[in-house]
Amino acid sequence: MRNQQKASRLAAAAFQNACRLHRDSVLLYRHGRYPSAFQLSVLAQEEVGKTFRLEEFAFRVRVRERDPDEAWPKLLGDLLSHRQKQFWFTRQEFDRVFPRGAGASRVYRLMDEALTGRLERRKQDATHVGLSRDHRGKVDPQGRILRPGARIGERHAAEQVTRVGDVLAWLVEGYQRGAFVMDTPEVEECLTRALESELRKLWQTSPALRRTLHDWRTQPRIPDAP
Repeated sequence: MRNQQKASRLAAAAFQNACRLHRDSVLLYRHGRYPSAFQLSVLAQEEVGKTFRLEEFAFRVRVRERDPDEAWPKLLGDLLSHRQKQFWFTRQEFDRVFPRGAGASRVYRLMDEALTGRLERRKQDATHVGLSRDHRGKVDPQGRILRPGARIGERHAAEQVTRVGDVLAWLVEGYQRGAFVMDTPEVEECLTRALESELRKLWQTSPALRRTLHDWRTQPRIPDAP
């Protein structure tokens, strides 16, 4: 029980941290700091992925498919893996994509980028000066010097920030409109009307998500917790 309660609190803390990183990535983007915006946005993606992984743990325990003490070591291992956290973020995009019947190939591509480490490599490209790679994908000791600003531009940053902003908006508005519930009450307490309003003003969602949000906004809200 102690591990289950800790997982629930950790899920809420990870979600709140994801929102903080998303706000910072938008701020950096607006000041033209595209590599740093990209880097922070990937970190935000990882924190959202961590939230989803913890939610999955809570669900499996609730329906008695997992013993919380036995599943705890595997959960902690996943939370330490950048690839796993990036993957869990992308895995949940199927919930957004399949109801519309399109976009699955893009989600598969994003999953592959996470699990093969390509997204992690791009995060490092946005952070560090390095050398170019050879035909095997390994760092070439005689290669060119590469700088973050030359590798991560405005388009890359905008796509990444939009990806995270879409999932945050989908989570908050979906919960607010009763489209789904979360498995941890601590995370549900974070999905407030105030956060919904802030996310709307902070960053424009993608056209595909705007259609979903338009449909949801015709539905009544759930009341905020007192």
